Amino acid sequence: MKAAGIRNGTTPGAADWGGLSTIEPKSLGGIVAAASDITILIDAAGVVSALMINDSSRDLGNLDHWVGRSIRDFLTSESIPKFDAAVEQLEAFHGHSKAVELNHSDNAVWDFPIQYTFHPIESDGGVLMMGRDLRPIAETQRQLVQAQIALERGYEAQREFDSRYRLLLATVTDAIVLVSLGDGRVSDLNDNAADLLDQARKDVVGTVFASHFENVRRSEMETKLVNSALSEGSDPILMPTARSGQVLRIASSVFRVGSDRVVICRLVPHEDTPRMESGGMGALLESLFAKAVEGVLFTDTRGAVRNANDRFLSMVDAAHLPALKGRNLVEFLARGQVDLGVILDNVMSSGQVRLYATELISDFGSKIPVEISATLLGEGRDAHIAFVFRDSGRMDALRLPTAEGENTAQQNILELVGSASLKEIVAETNDVIEKLCIETAIKLTNNNRVAAAEMLGMSRQSLYVKLRKYDFLKKGEED
Repeated sequence: MKAAGIRNGTTPGAADWGGLSTIEPKSLGGIVAAASDITILIDAAGVVSALMINDSSRDLGNLDHWVGRSIRDFLTSESIPKFDAAVEQLEAFHGHSKAVELNHSDNAVWDFPIQYTFHPIESDGGVLMMGRDLRPIAETQRQLVQAQIALERGYEAQREFDSRYRLLLATVTDAIVLVSLGDGRVSDLNDNAADLLDQARKDVVGTVFASHFENVRRSEMETKLVNSALSEGSDPILMPTARSGQVLRIASSVFRVGSDRVVICRLVPHEDTPRMESGGMGALLESLFAKAVEGVLFTDTRGAVRNANDRFLSMVDAAHLPALKGRNLVEFLARGQVDLGVILDNVMSSGQVRLYATELISDFGSKIPVEISATLLGEGRDAHIAFVFRDSGRMDALRLPTAEGENTAQQNILELVGSASLKEIVAETNDVIEKLCIETAIKLTNNNRVAAAEMLGMSRQSLYVKLRKYDFLKKGEED
């Protein structure tokens, strides 16, 4: 390799490299070898004339047998076209070419990737190939790919575990609650446990577990759970729930998740909790609740659903009770808050509502005309309201037509025929019906004019006109 054979830089504005001609050939070879991991000099036919390997890249092995043979003999099949294209580009652009990655192969079982830059030799048309070993980069990329694959497998395993956990928690017949000892809060539970706590599952997750039981503090509850889990033969934990007062027996086990300790609690109704004997009134009432042809619903004093029988679930197209718990009855009433407000006001003031006509709206938008009865149960924070829903649409279809002469009002109307014109008869009967409807709405709403107007589907101003017409306004009362 001769120093005179290295082409001077021709880029405009570049420094003058003509002084390189004064460098001794031995020194120039060392400089070139140090500037790259592997340096190959080939002639115009592609035959290797000389080859140098950097001292730091001796793991490439002894490649002296390449000298005197074509460089193409030591390139993989996909690298030969890349090599030919790089040489053609070098000739076409007069010495300017991009770096090219070539894979070498030998009679040995190994191969290695090298990134070359091509530099023409003017004296004999040869090419100087200066290469950088890409094996460290390739190894790093391989490790990154393996790490990514391992990470994806970890995600898949985590998703599979989470799916199994969710399915197990949903299908197990026991009532299960998971409580974190770090903050004493419920991290998860199934629907069976939510039913025993008399709340919706979504309302329990994230709350302090001790708050669902009577007269117990968080620290005291955590101590009881840990002692019960770690002590053999200890007495079971018996705790009455805060809402229903039902005594539950709690069996606990402690396990660790990362840096947090979690208690898994199994809730079982205590056998000493007062229950009606089989065949007694309690059993009969439970059977009636389950098999009644009317929809039966229990809510708190604000209308939040606590329990419902299958008939009510069918009326509102609900798949199961947990999907209904925690929702408000106002979502299923045709006139929404107006209907619920009228019913709750009357129930809280008189203790019951005998008959209230409206429509139930299901989750799918279908409407069912119903007659509602409601009764207040209990007092204070334990008060609940029991609703009975009768499908009035079916009842109307089953009612027989009224026999002639049985309806006094109808008979009175018929007697007017011949004594007055049809227009006068219709006007008189309309006034009677209108007056009765307005009077009923005022009574149902406890003289709440806004609610009565919304119930009758008319404006407040129109209602006041009717009230004046039928002398329902007190003397001196204004809009």
